[in-house]
Amino acid sequence: LPAMEAITTELCSVFSSQVRFRSLATKDGTWEPTTLDLNYHFVQEEAVAGQADAQRLVEDIIQQDLDHNFPLWRVHVVPVQDSRGLSIIVLRIHHCIGDGFAIASIFHSLARSEDGEPVKETALMRKLACERQREQQTCSLATACSGVARGANRVRSLVSNSSVPFRPFETETKFTKPRAERGKGFRFGTRRHVVYVPAHSLQYVKNCKNAARMSVNDVVFSATSGALRRYCESRGDPAFVEGGFVRARALIPVANPDRG
Repeated sequence: LPAMEAITTELCSVFSSQVRFRSLATKDGTWEPTTLDLNYHFVQEEAVAGQADAQRLVEDIIQQDLDHNFPLWRVHVVPVQDSRGLSIIVLRIHHCIGDGFAIASIFHSLARSEDGEPVKETALMRKLACERQREQQTCSLATACSGVARGANRVRSLVSNSSVPFRPFETETKFTKPRAERGKGFRFGTRRHVVYVPAHSLQYVKNCKNAARMSVNDVVFSATSGALRRYCESRGDPAFVEGGFVRARALIPVANPDRG
């Protein structure tokens, strides 16, 4: 692990450049600039013996709600004494201050090459720059056509969403509770959990993406879908038969920040 002072300095230099990361979220949806309290935002946890102990500690850390009296992010450093284990840096960010392109720019600022130097450009940032340039160069006719297309899509979405109460949300599977039980009132549990993904090569994921001519996001969703299928098949789920069609929902948080 880097020294705690180096971690604090590096992350502060990035987060301080983002207004939301140095502001309090108010109930009226605005941001109130404040001074960062490094003693709150950076926590050096006690060293643990091995990887399993570190993972249990991370489970305990994520049960703690972020304090709204401070900007809504926090860093926990978990040292592991076992040389075969990996120490952990937990970066907790509330969704209201970091999502989508905003969080992508943060990660880009934190990215380092193998020799430790800041990464000047990534594929994601090049893609974002191209999209911005294309938007600026779009002619009025293309803008009008795009507006018509968006309007038609909104009508289609309205019809689709209006029909939701009259059709099943998703296929009955072993992954969800029975529909009758859900109909009595469904409540999410209060305990958060971490799902640890085994170490794997990012280059392997990129190779899959290139072979399928898709995005990395598509590969991740495909792997998640495959994991759900294997889980259900291992429990003898009749919904997962050869050639069967299964409908499943995914919740996607959407933010509408104040443009002012």
